[in-house]
Amino acid sequence: KNKNIYLVCAAGGMAALTGATLLEMGYSKVFNVGGFGSWKEAGGPVEDWFVLIVGFLQKHRYKD
Repeated sequence: KNKNIYLVCAAGGMAALTGATLLEMGYSKVFNVGGFGSWKEAGGPVEDWFVLIVGFLQKHRYKD
């Protein structure tokens, strides 16, 4: 429950709801990236974003 958790969704609403729920469950390092549009407007990479996210998740999936 002390690992960083980054949340992103299409518009940001579900990520916010999920973040609030995780905080209530005792997770302390929850970060709401927001929606994909916000990510793009902030200059986040968009061409290969899916590949980047999947790669990140696969790399960290089984770590405690």
